[in-house]
Amino acid sequence: MNGLVSYPDSGSDEEEATSECMKSPDSSAVRNLPPPVSVSNQSKCGTTDDIEQHEGRIRSFEHERGNWASYISVTVPYAEDLNELSDSLLEQLNARSTHGHPFHKIDNPHISLTRTLKLRHHWLNDLSQSLENMAALFRSFYVSLRDVDVYVNDERTRTFVGIKVVCGDEQLLKIVNSLNKVLAMYNLPPFYDEPSFHVSLCWCLYDAKGDFTDEFIDGLQEVVDDWVKDSERCSFFLVDHILLKAGHKLTTFSLDTT
Repeated sequence: MNGLVSYPDSGSDEEEATSECMKSPDSSAVRNLPPPVSVSNQSKCGTTDDIEQHEGRIRSFEHERGNWASYISVTVPYAEDLNELSDSLLEQLNARSTHGHPFHKIDNPHISLTRTLKLRHHWLNDLSQSLENMAALFRSFYVSLRDVDVYVNDERTRTFVGIKVVCGDEQLLKIVNSLNKVLAMYNLPPFYDEPSFHVSLCWCLYDAKGDFTDEFIDGLQEVVDDWVKDSERCSFFLVDHILLKAGHKLTTFSLDTT
């Protein structure tokens, strides 16, 4: 088992998210991980949350008019094939679950490159220009996904299951380091010091770490390994752009493909 990790829960309409790392059931320490990040529903202008509308999830910060919950990520292609993997994992997760809280699929799987960011609307044009200039400095590269991992948010109210990047993480880290410099211009928080890049695929509204024995993880890994054999093109893909999601606004920034 690779370990269970805690990270902040941004809890909103999409399943995407640390300050303190947790320990795995065998008590071995693990690193802080980059999280799946959630975004707020920017069509709502109030500052209160209806938890029922978010399946019990809680925002990492209150929605304020003029502030957009945002994140920067790498898009994961072949959504249909990845959806098949999520279905297979869900079957195993919900069959083995003992806590009564069902796992759900994440609608928009991606590799996070930032924390959830609180952006002012009037920053977006300048920030977008900075991101465009920065992205052009990096050559496109390939990423490979393979190992199962499990994450728990800081509040210990949600558990996530995903697959880790096993090739391409050095290039991702270089992009993150440059992104941190751009974010510092806006007094926005940097990404994690020792990120372990991954794609979260399933979540449940509960701290389910007690369910994830080594045997359980091994069974999930077999599901992923079978998927990799059948869908190799999906687990190994080209990264040629990064994506900024600010509220419901999506902007892509191309890497150098020459």
